[in-house]
Amino acid sequence: MVRLYQEFLDGKTTDYIKRIFEKEGVRNWDGGTKWQATTLMSMLENEKYKDDALLQKSYTVDFLTKKRTQNKGEIQMFYVEDDHDAIISKRIWECVQLEIKRRKKHLKEHGTNSYSHRTESNPFVSKIICGDCNKAFARKGWRSSTGVDRKVWQCSEWYKFKEVMGCANRHVEEETLIKAYQMAWNALVENRADFMEQWTEQLQSENLLEGYRA
Repeated sequence: MVRLYQEFLDGKTTDYIKRIFEKEGVRNWDGGTKWQATTLMSMLENEKYKDDALLQKSYTVDFLTKKRTQNKGEIQMFYVEDDHDAIISKRIWECVQLEIKRRKKHLKEHGTNSYSHRTESNPFVSKIICGDCNKAFARKGWRSSTGVDRKVWQCSEWYKFKEVMGCANRHVEEETLIKAYQMAWNALVENRADFMEQWTEQLQSENLLEGYRA
C-alpha cells in the first residue's frame, strides 16, 4: 500500500503501476496477481488508509434483497477522523489528493485524455504543450519519400477536424526533444547549487505537494 502511494507521487500513473505490480507478482487483496487501474485509483482516494472513515458511502435500498447503492446525497454521511490505525500518513495521503487534482486539471487545460501512456517507450506523452494554443502535442510516425521513418510531435489541434486546418504551430522532431531534455537535465545537475535556495523555499511551502517534491 505504501509503495502504491510512493509510485504515484513519483509520477507514475495507475495503469503503469498496474503493469509493474503484475510483472513483479504483487498480490492483491484476494491473493491474485491481477490488478485494475481503477481499483488502484480508488485505493489512492480512499480516506480509510490515513485512519479516517467516511460512513454511509453506500446504503441499503431493499432490506429484503439487501441491495445496496452508492450514496449520492440521499442520506447523510458522517466523516470520522482518527478512526483506526493509519497505513498512510495524512501528509502523504493529502499530497496524493493534490496530485490527482493537478493531473485532472492538466488533462482539461491541455485537451488530452491521457496523462501518460507507455511512458517507458513514450515518455513525452502529455508533456509537450503547444505554445500557440496550449494543447498537448501528439506523437506521429512519418515516412519520407525515400522511405525513411521518423517520429515527430505535432499539436493535437493541427487537424482537429478532417481537412480543416487548426493550430498552425510547427511539428518537432523527437530527436530534438530528446536532446533538449538531456541538455536541460545536465544543466540542472551541473547547477544544482543555484537551485538550492528555491528548493529550500519550496520545502516551507503551504502547498504540501510542492513541499514534498522539494
